[in-house]
Amino acid sequence: MDLGKEFRFKLIAISELGEIDYPIVRITYSLAPKKIVNFFIYKISVEEKSIILQWNYNNNLASNNGSPIESFELIGSLSANAPIENHKQIYSGFQNYFIVNRIGLNTIEIGYDYYFKIRSKNSVGFSDWSETLKVSFTFKPSKPVKPWLASVTSTQITLKFSASNINAFGSPVINYKLYYALNDVTNLNAVGSYNGVDLEHTLNKDIDSLILGKVYKFCLTVLNNIGESECSEFLFVGFTSMPSKINLVEKVNEYSNNNSLTIKWNLLENTNSPAGNIIGYGIYLSDVESSDLTSNNLFFFDTSQVKNFITNSNFFTFNNLVPNTKYFMQIRGKNMNEFGINSDIYSFYTCMKPDRVRNLRVLQIISDSITIAWDLPANIGGCPLKGIKILRDDGNNGVIDIEANIVDEPLLANNPFIGSFKITNLPVGSLGRSIRFVVIISNTSESAMSEEFAILHVVPIA
Repeated sequence: MDLGKEFRFKLIAISELGEIDYPIVRITYSLAPKKIVNFFIYKISVEEKSIILQWNYNNNLASNNGSPIESFELIGSLSANAPIENHKQIYSGFQNYFIVNRIGLNTIEIGYDYYFKIRSKNSVGFSDWSETLKVSFTFKPSKPVKPWLASVTSTQITLKFSASNINAFGSPVINYKLYYALNDVTNLNAVGSYNGVDLEHTLNKDIDSLILGKVYKFCLTVLNNIGESECSEFLFVGFTSMPSKINLVEKVNEYSNNNSLTIKWNLLENTNSPAGNIIGYGIYLSDVESSDLTSNNLFFFDTSQVKNFITNSNFFTFNNLVPNTKYFMQIRGKNMNEFGINSDIYSFYTCMKPDRVRNLRVLQIISDSITIAWDLPANIGGCPLKGIKILRDDGNNGVIDIEANIVDEPLLANNPFIGSFKITNLPVGSLGRSIRFVVIISNTSESAMSEEFAILHVVPIA
């Protein structure tokens, strides 16, 4: 008989009294289903700790042996050699896939192997169990974060790595591998000088055949018992020394005011191009004095400005500052690798240069002294006045650079409102000669020098 064919049967009872016909009986010739052979892993989800199993099964004569499939039964075990009776039923139903997240009371966990069997059922009975499907819920390590640059000189590159974010999925980390190549080269080479264990490594120009001025790319992999992870994102390093120290920072008074500071500094030279090209400067500002300002938040930038990084220019203006405030600043250059050496810390006030003193005049001339007076300027620059300094020449039309009464300098330096001063350190033999003076007034930011004021040292006749 052919499988799946329907046969009709009729029973006739014969006796001495005659024949008796019974109803026709219809019977389909069928057997239990055939064993499922296409049983496989559809997907493994590490995040959800689940395994999606699937089986392909055509509900046709060749598979169901003449009777339609009614359901499937899926069982699982933690042991490869567990007898059927020790397996746990996971699923019973008609769909041809199932998401497994537990076997009995045990949830699926990373680091274990799991074993599954599947069978089908029709009206006749169950098929044989499928071959055991082994699912290893162990994986290669996750992709690590890229190395970061610890330092670079003209002879060495030092990199550091992090192990804190690596997921080895239940299999211990064996070691690490560091790969590198020139920026424009596709094939990567393992760094032979790296021991695969330390989380820091220094490449040497001669040992690792580095070429000064070139840009290199580095990536890191992690190995466990299962295999090697995907390479991290690339770190690009220019093999060049860090930018040198900026040695001069100045306030630009003509572009500064009570609410802003414009500064200028010496541009750094590019070295070992292109890796060593200066691509910008980092500027750090604080109203609190500190030995290192680079850890400060840059409170003066608004949201449209990019952190502490500016373009390759030797001028920069800080806006929206507090008037009459002393600010401290540091600046450093940056190439493609990192920021360079910090500058010294400079301080400037948010105010302008005061105007010159006015109405310079002589109050008294005697043989050993000259007393002069002046009026304060109407515009003192927006900051408190700090003091006065008086300079004179040598009485022979020389440079005006001799400080008047230097022993009394503190009196002038700390008393901007003195208004007049008796000068006693006149040039020797100055009687009859002209002496030139200037009066310098200072606020907490800048100083302003008066025009020259010449006085003929002649004692009036009483």
